[in-house]
Amino acid sequence: MSSVIVPTLKGLAFTEEEDKILLLLSDVIGFLRSKIEEGDKSVRPDNLKVELSKRNLLRTSNDQVYVTFQGILLYTANHINDFAVCNNVIGEISNILCTKSKKEDNISTLDLYREISELNIFGSYKYLPNEKAIQTLYLNYKTVFTNEEWSKITIFEHQFWKNNGTELEYEESLRRKKLFLLKLKQAADVGKKHSFDGSRLIYENQRRREASEVINGETLTLHGITHTNDGITKIIDFNDIISNEYTVVAAKCIESLCIDHSHGIHIFVEVESATDFQTYDDHATLLRSNMHKKHGVDVPEIIFMEENTLSTYNCKNCSLSAVHKFHIRDDYFSKKLGDKVLYVSRELEESYTDIFTPDTIDCNDLIYCEHCFRGIAGYIDRPLNWRQFDLLKEWYVEVPLEFQIILGSLFINKESLRRSDEGYNYLYSKIGRLYALLDSRLNILNRNYNGIVQQLNTEELIVNYHSISTVFSVTGQSGTTRSLESASRWLQSLADVDKRYYETFLKKYSLQ
Repeated sequence: MSSVIVPTLKGLAFTEEEDKILLLLSDVIGFLRSKIEEGDKSVRPDNLKVELSKRNLLRTSNDQVYVTFQGILLYTANHINDFAVCNNVIGEISNILCTKSKKEDNISTLDLYREISELNIFGSYKYLPNEKAIQTLYLNYKTVFTNEEWSKITIFEHQFWKNNGTELEYEESLRRKKLFLLKLKQAADVGKKHSFDGSRLIYENQRRREASEVINGETLTLHGITHTNDGITKIIDFNDIISNEYTVVAAKCIESLCIDHSHGIHIFVEVESATDFQTYDDHATLLRSNMHKKHGVDVPEIIFMEENTLSTYNCKNCSLSAVHKFHIRDDYFSKKLGDKVLYVSRELEESYTDIFTPDTIDCNDLIYCEHCFRGIAGYIDRPLNWRQFDLLKEWYVEVPLEFQIILGSLFINKESLRRSDEGYNYLYSKIGRLYALLDSRLNILNRNYNGIVQQLNTEELIVNYHSISTVFSVTGQSGTTRSLESASRWLQSLADVDKRYYETFLKKYSLQ
């Protein structure tokens, strides 16, 4: 439903269709009849319909006839002497278009204050300016509001007064206050929208960081397909052979040692002692079938070991399910496991023909196993890692356009950029600091978020924390401190002999 600002017409049910404001013909007739006064002519629907149709001011929709808003204006103007209501409508339109608005009285300020008091867009009410110093604040309305509501009004008037002063006519001052309030509301709406965008960016960056960690983590390539060690291990889940939490470990063949079979993976499994070898072979068949179907991987050997063997291959830095798989593989090939090996199931060479072709993901001329990389499939082509970080590409491609516009407009001086002899370097430096600013603000939005800037600075400081130049390089780049050179000059200026004399013997301990 659309509305109009002509007072007499406000109660009518206008609709909007194809950029036209329409009103049912029956409503127009009913409206005219309801406003008939003594001396008015009678309303003739047929005449009205004919008059409007001649000017093509009627529309038909869903078997109903409508009058356009232009048709209502034309009919009203043509019948200004026939109906009192038409005279009233034309008068109201004239006032809206031509008459200077009347000077608003203090009740309009009260209405504005009431609107402000209902908003929840202001900050802390603990630190308030001196209300008596705010010359645009109407203190006579203070008793109308609660302390919290009045605090909002005080904050609003203080900010308005700082930017506008008091040399304004009442009407102009009130107009500007309304515009200022509208800007605040718009800023709050933009903030909410960008908070959502920020949360979405956090999620995207976290997934991209995970993608980077997986791609650059422990992987193995077999038959041209890249797998992850964790992906291969996690897909193995046979509760009937689990003896404790360190159950299954997979490690790639050593080419120089595994010369009697096709290259694949060796699986190490902890089991309870079985009464016969057939039990081990049954378990091995299940494991191989799983590897063949999910990953298309050869499993030439499955080594069954006695309980608590794998637990000796983890350390305090390992996660609960982590085992030093390469150490146990090396110990197996060097015969150091001894009697801990209960049984070795070897797969016949001809059985490799039964291996399935796994689902894969093609990206950047590499082929990834879909089961291993399923969780990051949507981000595998754009991982986030500071070692392969392209600042300008990240800023212009990955950062939401709204953030680019707002931060760029606020903090990049276009005139300085235009005058700079090294425009690219100037822009690169500015965008680097803006990206650092954005990354740190996302951490404020979500304290669990650690972006590329936090990771880079953490790695720099944890290694070179003893170097003051490293510290200042990190903090200066993010804008937290001055550069080391600037800070040194500042400290030297404070150490000036004459200034120290003044601070010590004249200011703090005045000589008598």
